Amino acid sequence: MIEQSNSSNIGFSENQAKIKPIGSKAWANSQLRFSIRILKGEIVRSTWAGRLQIVLYVKDRLLEYGFPWQAERIENWIHRLQGAARPDSLGEQRGASMDFEGGHGHE
Repeated sequence: MIEQSNSSNIGFSENQAKIKPIGSKAWANSQLRFSIRILKGEIVRSTWAGRLQIVLYVKDRLLEYGFPWQAERIENWIHRLQGAARPDSLGEQRGASMDFEGGHGHE
């Protein structure tokens, strides 16, 4: 039996890692779930940029092992949560400019 290193099973217990061998479809799906939880801030308490860096690494590993569907879902979640996670998002800029143009800006 081949043993897996803990560094490649971040976020999973030793028993879970044995059930989901690296490169399997179950592993790819667990990496997708793990990435979504990271993006939502459920696992890692970090800045948006820090969480993004982690999931981009996971996305690259999924592509490396031949799982483009899971990698694309990570990309979907990045874009879904990107606006909510960044205070300088376009939506907030539009709201601020509308208040100013509408005569309700800061005096």
